Amino acid sequence: MDHPAKHRFLIAPLDWGLGHATRCIPIARALLAQGQEVVVAATGARARLLAEELPGVPIVPVVDYGISYAGSRIGLYLRFPWMLARVAQRASHECHQLQHMVRKHRIDCVISDNRFGFHTHRAYCVYVTHQLCIQFPAGFGWLEWVVWKLHRGVMAKFDEVWVPDYPGEDNLTGDLSRKRPLPPNCRFVGPLSRLAGTAPLASAPGPDLLVLLSGPEPQRSLLEARVLAGLERWHGSAVVVRGVPGEDGERVLRPGVTLLPHLNGDRLGALMRSAKAILCRGGYTTIMELVSLGRTAVLVPTPGQTEQEYLCGRLAKQGRFVVRQQTRLDLAEALSALAGLQSPGPLAGRIGLLGEAVNQLLRAVGSRQTP
Repeated sequence: MDHPAKHRFLIAPLDWGLGHATRCIPIARALLAQGQEVVVAATGARARLLAEELPGVPIVPVVDYGISYAGSRIGLYLRFPWMLARVAQRASHECHQLQHMVRKHRIDCVISDNRFGFHTHRAYCVYVTHQLCIQFPAGFGWLEWVVWKLHRGVMAKFDEVWVPDYPGEDNLTGDLSRKRPLPPNCRFVGPLSRLAGTAPLASAPGPDLLVLLSGPEPQRSLLEARVLAGLERWHGSAVVVRGVPGEDGERVLRPGVTLLPHLNGDRLGALMRSAKAILCRGGYTTIMELVSLGRTAVLVPTPGQTEQEYLCGRLAKQGRFVVRQQTRLDLAEALSALAGLQSPGPLAGRIGLLGEAVNQLLRAVGSRQTP
């Protein structure tokens, strides 16, 4: 059997929480399994996470967008114009930085997870996003069409656009991917999860509750405080994964309730399979991981993050998940509602989409004549 020629791929996730980094892991692993060389562009918590999950893969620093959320919905709305300006400025900066990276590391293909400026004529470029049509907070809906046109212009600068979802009307993202016409270079590659191959814990039953905290500050810490307050009054065992790679120390809140700063993919996947119940953010990467394991959960969307609010609302209407708002979260009530919800089965069919996309990508990169 012919083996594909070896190329060098640069993978660059956006620094908006950890989700963009974690969903790049199955892409990197698929390329490495094909004998390709992979370089990752990341800093901070994302670099630590990727170094742990992809041992031996070089990691190079990249400009961060540095976006943080306000502590209230009103604060987010007031901050929103600044956030848009910051994204535009950082995208321009990273575009210049990429030119240097491609020359220095002899990159043949760039895979950008939601980094708008990570494209160059010097390499084959792939853009990964589940938000072809970006959702806007209330009061900014009039910008949606304008930003869709601008985003479509960005996507046109890439050779391919990969959507981590199924094709078809019954997919996970709904309007985020299908509200407006798809770009001609678009390809659905299936949900991306680093946890699909993990196994249940063999030595002991899972906890009554697994809490997964993630996302940008200060909202991550606000949800943590609310969950810990609820656990003080809740009877049962629990593991809280705080989502802060690089921090040290396991802490015991009370007998049976353990706080961990971070878990690698194998341990996290095992806990997600064995826990009796799960509570987590409604980020799309987390949803993909839950779906890949055939689990349901209580989803708590980040306040003001319209994309999460839309996704959670859509999936709750379909009966897949229980959704509760952060400011009104009652832990006992939410878990009682979750107990009455039937878990979906593990994914069947349509699981080879990423492999097909990677094979096609290798052929495209191999046939491209670099200027």
